Amino acid sequence: MRKQAFGFTLPALAMFDVGEKSETMDSIDETLASARRDAQGKWTFVMQDGAIWRQIDDEFLSRDPHPGSAIVIRKAMMGSFMLSVDKQPGVRAHRDN
Repeated sequence: MRKQAFGFTLPALAMFDVGEKSETMDSIDETLASARRDAQGKWTFVMQDGAIWRQIDDEFLSRDPHPGSAIVIRKAMMGSFMLSVDKQPGVRAHRDN
């Protein structure tokens, strides 16, 4: 449940912590299902579990993502997230769903 909720900032998720010590996840590993670029050149990443992440900065990826790419998403400062594709430097991303 925590992995599926990673990237959301909903206070209601605290209800899942009842009766157990709250563990925070700082990063998750995913597998890319698909990726596409929008008109501004920013990426939209769809994970195999259906989660959708959008790039929100202007950084470039040196190698284009492809289905099966290894994705690592980690928490960054100020509630943001860094998404790394195949061990490349990360891009700042936001979860859409």
